[in-house]
Amino acid sequence: MDEYKSFHRFVFKYHLLKPGQKTLDIESAIVLLNITVRGMYPTTTDKFVKFLRATDTTAVTGDQWNNVVEVFPLIEQDGKYDVDDSCKISGLTRVGPTIFDEFYEWLKGPEQA
Repeated sequence: MDEYKSFHRFVFKYHLLKPGQKTLDIESAIVLLNITVRGMYPTTTDKFVKFLRATDTTAVTGDQWNNVVEVFPLIEQDGKYDVDDSCKISGLTRVGPTIFDEFYEWLKGPEQA
């Protein structure tokens, strides 16, 4: 899994086109997510792409990109994601909802049932 995580991070960094760029535009991120994670987590990837488009997200940060490989297995396996998992994964103190918290809440919405 460490090699896969390294590859996943490399893909993000490789596609940053300008010096100092820290985010990928959403369309590039969606294409790359379909290449890098859809094979392992097809249901979650499809739903995440739908979420990104439904919420008018315009970019994905490096931290968000890197955490995909940590969060998607939790959702794909049993459909559960503890909103505190994002802090456990990143080792950060919670200061507000993450994109994955928002995604999980969106998954529980009536239009996703």
